[in-house]
Amino acid sequence: MTAVAGFSEYFVTVFCLLLFPADAKEMLLTIAHDNGPGETIRFVRTEKGCDVFSYHDEKRPIATISPVKGKPNVHLMTVQDKSRQEDLSKAAGLLKPPSKHPDQKIRLAQGAVRIQARGDVIFLNFQGQKKTYVIHGLGQKPAPAAATKPAEAVKPKAQPSGRGAARTFWDAFAKGDLKAAGRFYADEVTIIYHSHMHRKQYGVTTTDNVTGDLTVNRARLMAGYAAMLKKVGKEKWVKAYAAIVASKITITTAAKADQPIRGVRKGDVVLNVAPVPDEGLTFVFRPDKQGRYRIVVEKNDY
Repeated sequence: MTAVAGFSEYFVTVFCLLLFPADAKEMLLTIAHDNGPGETIRFVRTEKGCDVFSYHDEKRPIATISPVKGKPNVHLMTVQDKSRQEDLSKAAGLLKPPSKHPDQKIRLAQGAVRIQARGDVIFLNFQGQKKTYVIHGLGQKPAPAAATKPAEAVKPKAQPSGRGAARTFWDAFAKGDLKAAGRFYADEVTIIYHSHMHRKQYGVTTTDNVTGDLTVNRARLMAGYAAMLKKVGKEKWVKAYAAIVASKITITTAAKADQPIRGVRKGDVVLNVAPVPDEGLTFVFRPDKQGRYRIVVEKNDY
């Protein structure tokens, strides 16, 4: 890891911990370049601090971060056999809660850092770098301490039906709550040709010349939606979807394959939103191995 314009990758990575809610178990960080999203890494809270994983490897951390005893806001980051301490004291003192201050800039010895919050998605830009660091996918709150009741008395939480999942997803999506909406996506999603996410400006693809359907991972797709939400503005987003009358929103069970869009299998649950002729959104839900309905195919050209 090398220094770039005063900010080392060690510092940037550790800085993200300032935006990691204490009651969240994990969060995702996607590094977006000028030509689209790059690597996504996952922060997982541990008893000793935090482990950092590549998004596609959940077994072996690529780095560990732990607080230095007796030194508040100083963290030790270890990558392979190299360790380095980073002092976040000044940054912690200047940073304000993004929920109350969604657009702020702080100045450190290395340069300026701009923090922009759009709902549960946070964009970080470090002076001198062309990259944008996108924090998203904040994990669920830790489970409460074990109950005193016998284990057999605790019933597993029932999974929502396909239609229930579709309704809950749409409610979150229409409100611009990408954190809640993102939980309904499968690990990989196929985006049907001519969807908005095929446009380079949202970062899901590196070119505007996509010639067919595109399959991407959930983190990359949600980073694209975060970019779209930022561009549109949450107020305009919510207003546009709130204006769609209920009769234009349908949830059906597919009677045959590839209807109403490619990739549909018989029995899939299809959420279709058609506010105007020839434009709309279609989300295809399919149960995973745990019986949870997840979006596996989508088309969005509204």
